[in-house]
Amino acid sequence: TPNYVVASGSITVDTGNDLMTYTKVGRFVWLTGYSNISSVSSPSGTLYMDGAPFAAGGYTEGEHHSHIAFRWSYQSGDAGTLMSYISHASNNIWIEYNDGQTTSNAAVGQKMTSASAFLAGGGYATAS
Repeated sequence: TPNYVVASGSITVDTGNDLMTYTKVGRFVWLTGYSNISSVSSPSGTLYMDGAPFAAGGYTEGEHHSHIAFRWSYQSGDAGTLMSYISHASNNIWIEYNDGQTTSNAAVGQKMTSASAFLAGGGYATAS
């Protein structure tokens, strides 16, 4: 079950639509899943999904930043791209927003509504 954490406020996942699965082969973890948001309480600021099944490897030279693809259904009239990554030695998948014009790597928490949904898939390397 994914858990979404914002800097301020809260996001509640619909427990009837919250399946995330993973497969680990050697050091590589593949994640895939879907989740609906059932309610929000004044969310704002940064957003991450916590509880990835294994921490990403704590490497050097940048190979520790693995990107996880998120498809996001959100409020109408909003346009942009979600970018997400899991940083070294972390179980948190950070989710950021880019509007393609002026905002890059912006906090996305305030864009979450009770109609939001996520489709996710991607992989990352662990330490072992």
